[in-house]
Amino acid sequence: MFGNKQLQLQISQKDSEITELKKEINLYQSLLNLCLHEGFVGIKNNKVVFKSGNLASLNNLEEQSVHFKENAESVNLQGVSYSLKSQNIDGVQYFSLAKKTGGVGEYHKNDLFKTFCASLKEGLENAQESMQYFHQETGLLLNAAKNGGAHSAEGLGTVNKTGQDIESLYEKMQNATSLADSLNQRSNEITQVISLIDDIAEQTNLLALNAAIEAARAGEHGRGFAVVADEVRKLAEKTQKATKEIAVVVKSMQQEANDIQTNTHDINSIVGSIKGDVEELKSTVKNNMIVAQAAKYTIYNINNRVFCGLAKLDHVVFKNNLYGMVFGLNSFDITSHKNCRLGKWYYEGAGKENFSNTSGYRALESHHASVHAEANDLVKAVQEDHITDSKYLEHKVHLMEDSAKHVKENIDKMFYEKQDELNKIIEKIQKGE
Repeated sequence: MFGNKQLQLQISQKDSEITELKKEINLYQSLLNLCLHEGFVGIKNNKVVFKSGNLASLNNLEEQSVHFKENAESVNLQGVSYSLKSQNIDGVQYFSLAKKTGGVGEYHKNDLFKTFCASLKEGLENAQESMQYFHQETGLLLNAAKNGGAHSAEGLGTVNKTGQDIESLYEKMQNATSLADSLNQRSNEITQVISLIDDIAEQTNLLALNAAIEAARAGEHGRGFAVVADEVRKLAEKTQKATKEIAVVVKSMQQEANDIQTNTHDINSIVGSIKGDVEELKSTVKNNMIVAQAAKYTIYNINNRVFCGLAKLDHVVFKNNLYGMVFGLNSFDITSHKNCRLGKWYYEGAGKENFSNTSGYRALESHHASVHAEANDLVKAVQEDHITDSKYLEHKVHLMEDSAKHVKENIDKMFYEKQDELNKIIEKIQKGE
């Protein structure tokens, strides 16, 4: 029994030690959460009971303890402004201090920096998305340009062939015209010769008949008729000669008629070829026109996409510079929403002309103005060292980020509205409407 009591006593002592150890661990953990760059101070009943870090070397810290308030966020010691964070541990109010830099205390930098990183990440992702879209559209444009080039080359070949056919047709038509004129002239000559032959043949027959009759009757006195008979013979010879000439002329005419017939067939074939070429050329030119017009609106769409992406990226850089100023990393120039790239495009450039019919464009202005207004207010407050409350800083940042979010949304909305409009135009062009 005595052994059991002794064991219980030992267990109780160990439990007590464990409890005290847990308290010490919690204390150190709480102190660790407070511990920052400059150190911390413990105050109880307006007396400094603990100090560490760089604060341990500060003079007159005891006299300054009245400025350490539980709900205070900052304190000024020997001309240096410190951010303040406090926690009560076992009746001692511990204060952790850090020098203020760049308009905001160290305690609030982590939260703001997270917001900054998230904002930057979102902006870069949007820029990446825009560039990916640009790459896809460029690929489509390249294919359209290749097809257009092929159609143009095909059209040029067709036009050249048509020109050659037309030139050949012109030459053959010239030959056909000359042959037609010659044929007409020879036809007239044949008519005249045939008429002459008819007359001569008729006269020859009559003379020959008369000569034979008279020669038979006249006897001795018919010698004169012998002369007539001789003339008839000569006339007959002339007739034969004329007949031969007619044969030559007719033969020549027949050859020329054959040539005309051949040329006519060639002309018909060429004309048929030209007709087909012209139809093909018409189709090619029409395709080229459709491709060219569609490519124009595609380029227009890409240009809009690139600018909208650039405008969003500009505001990512704008916010990046603003956060850099808040963290004391760089300077920042106050800019009106009408003087930035998006503002100039909105009020003076192609924005009003091309996008004013979209709801996104109309909704964009107020949010864009708010981004610059909140940012400019924040810059003035930081530069003039008017920030005494971190909540004011966070409030301004959140207002600016919220407006920037709406700027991005309305830029995208504006673009997609215009894209739908352009796609409908392209669709009509491709349908030939």
